[in-house]
Amino acid sequence: MKHFYKSLCPKAGSMFTFKDLYSQIVKEVPDGGTLVEIGAWIGQSLAYLIVESINSGKKHKIYAVDAFVGNVFSGIEKTSYPQWTAFQQNLQPVWEHLTPIQSLSDEAASRFLDNSVDFAYVDAQHTLEAVRKDLTAWWPKIKPGGIFAGHDLKHPPVRQAVEEFSKQISIPFTESDEVTNSWIIRKPNETER
Repeated sequence: MKHFYKSLCPKAGSMFTFKDLYSQIVKEVPDGGTLVEIGAWIGQSLAYLIVESINSGKKHKIYAVDAFVGNVFSGIEKTSYPQWTAFQQNLQPVWEHLTPIQSLSDEAASRFLDNSVDFAYVDAQHTLEAVRKDLTAWWPKIKPGGIFAGHDLKHPPVRQAVEEFSKQISIPFTESDEVTNSWIIRKPNETER
């Protein structure tokens, strides 16, 4: 399937900067694995992830978690921007490969069993409190050997929360390059602890 993610947000194409990470995840996560994007906005990065998964021939279970009420940081709220409608329209070509969960991100974590998620990418609210909640809520859901990652490490509240969390769990995070602007933590297998 041909990628179409660039057409979904042409004016803000640079917002999705982690294509290489998503491509690597699709290669690494086995058939039937669970991939979760936390903070889906209008689906640009998900469109890329889903097409990569389809093209790999694997049948990943892909979830999008978002409240779908607008971006509070851009000032675009539900009343002036129909985020849910845009998300549905944008992902229509791959809708059958996706399970959307319309919920606050930390609350959505309760729908997943502990140690059941191969990969989760956090890009939801960027306040210190919100990121802390997301990290705490989603970490138990990651399988041993799985990858927990997120965007906007250059944003001071995100960096602070990730640094605190990394110290709390005694596992260092990897910082991606300047462009990708992501953090990555691999959950150790039981034998690595």
